[in-house]
Amino acid sequence: MKVNFSKHDLDVAARTCAGEARGEKNRLDAMKRVAHVIINRASVGGWFGETIADVCHKSRQFSCWNEKDPNRDVIINLDKNDTVYSDAVAAVALAAVDDEDPTKGATHYYATFIDAPWWTKNLKETVEFGGHKFYK
Repeated sequence: MKVNFSKHDLDVAARTCAGEARGEKNRLDAMKRVAHVIINRASVGGWFGETIADVCHKSRQFSCWNEKDPNRDVIINLDKNDTVYSDAVAAVALAAVDDEDPTKGATHYYATFIDAPWWTKNLKETVEFGGHKFYK
């Protein structure tokens, strides 16, 4: 299911992708996978949120938006002319029109440099890419 994007949604999703995956070796591909998770959540709606921006700003769901996370200041102040931002916008746009979801429908993921979160026990791992494991 495809979701609608406003300019605000695109900006928030791009900043979320930048905050979550800008340090990955295959940055564009990693950001695209984060964008798919955002879109998958918006498609589910309900608890996740009804718009792309709602999904991204949902409390404690994307760590880059947590108040004490150092990534928050980075993404809030990310210049729209920065290549990281333009890569993130491209990743979101590509994910929005993809016919095939490389996360296989994932609505969750975590960075593998941390221990597996408790919620992984209740979900099925769909794929691992770079430094992230994806679940639905």
